[in-house]
Amino acid sequence: MFLSSRHELYVLLGTFIGGLVLGVVFDLFRIFRKNFKGASSLVWLQDILMWAVMLAVVYITLFITNSAKVRWYEFAGFGAGIALYMVLLSRVVVAVSSAIITAFKKVLLFIFTVVLFPFRMIFKITAPPIKSFGKWISKKNRRIFHKQKCNFLRFLRIFKKI
Repeated sequence: MFLSSRHELYVLLGTFIGGLVLGVVFDLFRIFRKNFKGASSLVWLQDILMWAVMLAVVYITLFITNSAKVRWYEFAGFGAGIALYMVLLSRVVVAVSSAIITAFKKVLLFIFTVVLFPFRMIFKITAPPIKSFGKWISKKNRRIFHKQKCNFLRFLRIFKKI
């Protein structure tokens, strides 16, 4: 027989489930990358995090199922679990989650737009008078600055004579 004891079948089933979990973890990172564009300089950090999570899943699975003793059929279990998940569920999970996240983003954008609408209206009403007041102040400041500059230059001329 392929596997000789119930314990080995238990280990194989456990690693198969661990492979399914690895497929889910991989898809979660794919979904995150697809829907939340970030700085390209942080991609390596995301990759390290993904591999650390996957390593933790593998270690925990091996520790629970076989007291962290590594056997060849455990790799077969992980591989079969990942392959089955990728073939049967991955496309559906990614498509559904991406659709849900996109819909959630649109709802949040709508709520954000509705909440900010009064502030945008207040800004549109108050912006022209504030701009014209700012221009008036800058003209006054230019005149004052020019007078101060002229006075300072006069002071320097007087100081040079001394």
